[in-house]
Amino acid sequence: LIQFIQAWSLWREGLAKDLVDPSVSESCSDEEVLCCIHVGLLCVQDDPDARPPMSAILTTLESRSTPLATPDKPLYFSRRNKVAKRADYSQDSVDTETLTVVEGR
Repeated sequence: LIQFIQAWSLWREGLAKDLVDPSVSESCSDEEVLCCIHVGLLCVQDDPDARPPMSAILTTLESRSTPLATPDKPLYFSRRNKVAKRADYSQDSVDTETLTVVEGR
């Protein structure tokens, strides 16, 4: 969870290279690594409709010529914030259940 949030935050700040292990940097170009991070962030967006289809991911990774959308906050980040906000406004009530009994004629 923390890694998704950290990756998204660093990407937004233009510091995504800080996520990359030095041994990976030696065997791949910065462009390749940043493309993979970008695609990964697109795949964990809160809105499923905003996530790219697998065909677009493959095209992007193979050619790197496909322009990529700007990723929104990761799903885990958004849900955590929603839960925290919901906790601030929750109202406890003893009478929260409804019981329905179906009877024949």
